[in-house]
Amino acid sequence: MELTPAMLLARFKERWQVLSQTQKIIASLVTAGIVVSIFFIGNLLAQPPYAPLLTGLEPKDAGIIIEELKTLNVPYQLADQGKTIMVPEAHVYETRIKLASSGTLGGGMGFELFDQSKFGQTDFEQQVVYQRALQEELRRTLVQIEGVEQARVHLVIPQKSVFVGADSGYPFGFRGP
Repeated sequence: MELTPAMLLARFKERWQVLSQTQKIIASLVTAGIVVSIFFIGNLLAQPPYAPLLTGLEPKDAGIIIEELKTLNVPYQLADQGKTIMVPEAHVYETRIKLASSGTLGGGMGFELFDQSKFGQTDFEQQVVYQRALQEELRRTLVQIEGVEQARVHLVIPQKSVFVGADSGYPFGFRGP
């Protein structure tokens, strides 16, 4: 004897009619719980594993990177109070390369500042650009050292003056007390 869907439905109705009101409520809640659990477990399993794209970010940098990720249509998650951006594990390296090529990851510009020479730039402007380039190049070098996560460099370059003696370092050649 083969069971047809109609026969199964008839058996279910018979057994359902035998249950008390409390048993019907409990059976409905258990069934709903199982369905919801299967739905959430399915969503978790369908979601790709996420891996850190960048860590230890400042809020300003994280905002810039998130805007770029949105334009690239890359899904992301924030972790570590917004200091870490996570993307699907399969897209980590590709996304880093895209961000770097678009200039989003570079931080400041070092000697690349001189690639954009401006006509009519004053000596002062050239000196400021040179100082900014030196600071960024030093920062990049320091960040490459193991154990250094972030660095900020400020250079104070003394201005040449005719009033400072070349051998003494004191104004007008005075030696001091």
